[in-house]
Amino acid sequence: GTPSSSSGAAAGWLVEGAAVEVEMDEEGLRGSRYGATFLGFADEARRVARLQYTHLTAEEGGEERLVEEAPCARLRPSPPAILGWSSRLRPGVQCELWHEDGWWEVVVYEKRRPPKPRGGPAQFEVYSETYGEVEATVGAGRLRPRLVLVHGREWLALAPFGFKCAVGAAEHVFSRAEAEAEAAADKAAEEAAAEAASGA
Repeated sequence: GTPSSSSGAAAGWLVEGAAVEVEMDEEGLRGSRYGATFLGFADEARRVARLQYTHLTAEEGGEERLVEEAPCARLRPSPPAILGWSSRLRPGVQCELWHEDGWWEVVVYEKRRPPKPRGGPAQFEVYSETYGEVEATVGAGRLRPRLVLVHGREWLALAPFGFKCAVGAAEHVFSRAEAEAEAAADKAAEEAAAEAASGA
């Protein structure tokens, strides 16, 4: 669902300074979502937003963040961070991949566990059904559940997650035990990488 009513008028969460995601419509980006800050309305009807992107820059390699206008119907609030959910990732699950500074819809097609005794977190092979060249093997930290905005008030995670949470929440804990295990695994991986770097 879109953040706006059928008339295209702005939703209540769309206030100056709000963190939003913009659904891209340009060739090669269509359907991906990029983070931005809502700067205000660009028209009196409040159907076009003026935005400053979080990661996209005005010039390739530049530091000045891109400012542009987009229809409010292509905006949604930034969803919450989801913790403790990755154990449900398996082949066929729809999720989103952090790719080229934005979120891209992908499907998991394989889950790989590192060989023992080294162990470590699972890796997931994902691909985009829209863009065949968007294919990667990544850890759960670069993925998130596919979330749908319902009536501009709450998030619904698609199956197999099936949870709801309110718009405006900073995070949603799907499984506290799994979230704690993920945090411990991330810390152990960071320590192992630091140890390897210091020994090199």
